[in-house]
Amino acid sequence: MRPCGRQLTPGAGRPVRPLPSRCRGVTGAVVRESSARGSASGCGRTGRDRPGAAWQTGPVIIEVADERDFPGFLELAGQVEEWFGPMVEEPGFHDAVREHLRRGTALVAVPAPRDDGAGRDLLGGVLFDARPPAYHVDWIVVSRRARTAGVGRALLGEALRRFAGAPGTVEVVTFGADHPGAVASGARVFYERLGFLPAEAAAPGPEGGSRQVYRLARDGAGTHGTV
Repeated sequence: MRPCGRQLTPGAGRPVRPLPSRCRGVTGAVVRESSARGSASGCGRTGRDRPGAAWQTGPVIIEVADERDFPGFLELAGQVEEWFGPMVEEPGFHDAVREHLRRGTALVAVPAPRDDGAGRDLLGGVLFDARPPAYHVDWIVVSRRARTAGVGRALLGEALRRFAGAPGTVEVVTFGADHPGAVASGARVFYERLGFLPAEAAAPGPEGGSRQVYRLARDGAGTHGTV
């Protein structure tokens, strides 16, 4: 993966509005990746996706999202509603995404060469909250058709490079060990491979399933992990 488009780092400001409760815990649910970066998973696109746009593994650009990417975030959200319930029509989710877009704390993965048109085709997206020395992965989703290709790792790595200072701690809330989605999504394994360590239990998700906090420590030398 080639992280590109590194042209913006947001300044300090008021905290980003938190995601609505029903949308929290989405992080990690759809970022399953193989240990070796091979071809894409081969999953077809859903009815929400644009037809005829099957992606083959190749160069990926990671860059700051803007308002034209809002429909793409909704498209990604639609792919995980089976896990977390409605988000695409959830006004609170819309507000949270747009605030991240305004602040420059949303990143997207797009196929190279860059498409500068409206409604770009997104391979993945991440919303990141920086309140030094605490940092939080608010939301990260990789398109079904791009999973297992290293897109999640590239998105998270670039988010940490841009937004997370040191020393500090990065947190994410993902499935608890007993949640059926923990294995199906590969979320816990994904974070553990990147150096995150399991911590305390978090509040249950909107569907009633267990959640757990994962943390990654950063010191003056960078990250205690492999991101």
